[in-house]
Amino acid sequence: MSPEQARQSWSRWWFPAALLMSAACVAVTLLAGDMANIGYVMRRLGTFSLSGENSIGAWWSGTLLLIIGLHAFDGFFRYRSTPRIARAWLVLGIVMSFLAMDEISSVHERIHGGMLMMAAICGLGGAFTIISLFFSSQRRTSFWLAAGFAILAFAMIQDDFLQHMQIWVGHMRFRQMLEEGTELFAMLLFVRVTMVNTFGSDEVRNDASHVMFGIIPRVLPGLMVAGMVIAPLLAYFSDRFPDHLRGHTASWQAGAALFLAALLVLPGISQPKKGNNLSRYSLAALCLAFSASAVFINPYFFNSVNKVVFSLFCTALGVLWFINTRKGQREFHGLLGATCASLMLLVWVHDSLLLTYWVEAAMAMLVLYGNATLDQQRVLITRPAPAAVPIRGLSDPAGSSAT
Repeated sequence: MSPEQARQSWSRWWFPAALLMSAACVAVTLLAGDMANIGYVMRRLGTFSLSGENSIGAWWSGTLLLIIGLHAFDGFFRYRSTPRIARAWLVLGIVMSFLAMDEISSVHERIHGGMLMMAAICGLGGAFTIISLFFSSQRRTSFWLAAGFAILAFAMIQDDFLQHMQIWVGHMRFRQMLEEGTELFAMLLFVRVTMVNTFGSDEVRNDASHVMFGIIPRVLPGLMVAGMVIAPLLAYFSDRFPDHLRGHTASWQAGAALFLAALLVLPGISQPKKGNNLSRYSLAALCLAFSASAVFINPYFFNSVNKVVFSLFCTALGVLWFINTRKGQREFHGLLGATCASLMLLVWVHDSLLLTYWVEAAMAMLVLYGNATLDQQRVLITRPAPAAVPIRGLSDPAGSSAT
């Protein structure tokens, strides 16, 4: 399958899949109270609710914002020849990436005046993007982005002011569903508008040099260094300011890194669809599952069952890395897998909240690097070897034939 066919294949289901997942989360948000009284399975499905933190619903909301940011960064790389448009998409990508971090780690809820800070970031970043695109060839796109920011602002107003009105007494579930549903509606609008930067359309033609989600391989070396440096800092912050009812910065880092790791191994995203696609999809599904688990499984309640689950993750990861790498790379990925297993062993031996947060984030960064260095992606993260320089006086069959 050619890169153009791969883009068309992914673009056909990308938005419908996001819409379906979002609709399921909104429905569960409305029914979560009833589901909690039915049984264990229904209580687990209740974690898809958007009304709380440290849940699959919170993970999906933050991941959706991250996806918007990735699409916006693709716009920056696609339109680098037009600086005004490129800067607009770059600013939008930064804003959405920050919102994704805040959605999972609850930063603004821990800061006095945090809501005003969020409003200022969204307002200034959104205004810059909208105005820049308005005075360019993408004026129509600026209208849709303005509508998205307006809906997002309405959701913020609901969260900060309308929740205290007496009209919601006795209808709290419906209020939560309306508030969270409004946020997701704005996010889906952003996805629909920005995904053109990644997958192309009739108006936006693809070129051979464009790479879907190209920001990931481009910033991977710096991202790895920064990720490993900030992992202990975020772990300390999460441990120093404990609140099991709010999100955690270390969980955000782990969830985001594992989601990026899943994108890197999806067939057709970073390499053509060929070979053992089933094992590639399995590896991506495993990373997605544990991206959500990093947010959903609260380290406050990291019991032996959760330790077993994460240990099985390390085992399955090692098997899938073995299947998806060539013989020359298996030793390296075996070393990465052994490192992940050793980190998991530390959590078994020493039951510490700070250590658990750090291991969670560090393992996620190692998985990201492991997926990025599979044979199929080696071209995206390594520089080509320098050409051999012939030494005068040495016999060379090709050179002698040429002479």
